Amino acid sequence: MVSIQEQIAIGERITKHSVEAMMNGAWTTIAANGTFVGHRKLHRVGPITASAIRPGDHRGAWHPCRSPSFAAYQSPSP
Repeated sequence: MVSIQEQIAIGERITKHSVEAMMNGAWTTIAANGTFVGHRKLHRVGPITASAIRPGDHRGAWHPCRSPSFAAYQSPSP
């Protein structure tokens, strides 16, 4: 599960986003077509093995001083 959270007090700033993972030496999109984040957006992804995870394509007023929080979690299988 991947969580993206933005500071809603300064307004919704992200209008489009995706999540990428480094798998087998290449960045691969694992969650695409995300739109507004609001307070928090959770992306559930299937099991993967990756050496890194990062926010991918994003649009909106993304400023380094107001960067959203980005986290990945291992969730139990259903």
